[in-house]
Amino acid sequence: MITGILIGCLQNRKTILLCLVVCSDQNGVIVPNADVVLKINFNLNEPDKTVIKTNARKEAISEILEAWLSCQVGQGKDSREPNRKDEYEIVIKLDLSDDTFFTNSDTGNKSLTCGLVMNVFNRLDQITVTTLS
Repeated sequence: MITGILIGCLQNRKTILLCLVVCSDQNGVIVPNADVVLKINFNLNEPDKTVIKTNARKEAISEILEAWLSCQVGQGKDSREPNRKDEYEIVIKLDLSDDTFFTNSDTGNKSLTCGLVMNVFNRLDQITVTTLS
């Protein structure tokens, strides 16, 4: 069951990116053609234990996260109460056929999701990156 959809566009480095943020229930959302997946396990109490599992090249992660963050600008405030947890999971999927992002997280609040991804982006050189299995 899809509970919400936001669409935005961004002109970035001569490429138009269509950003689609999909919120889903606990069963998740089936995303066709997700070529690149970044699964972020963010440890709030010990940020140094944060891990990214991905099928992307390590050198491409920064550009992917930068594009995703740029798509979040102007989305507005999310007034929902965030889930209170010690560890959050954020999954960002990218369909390369049309540069569409699909995002699913257990934060309960899009602003919290964006803040956690921004933290990861800013500390990318300190984050453990492993291959998605």
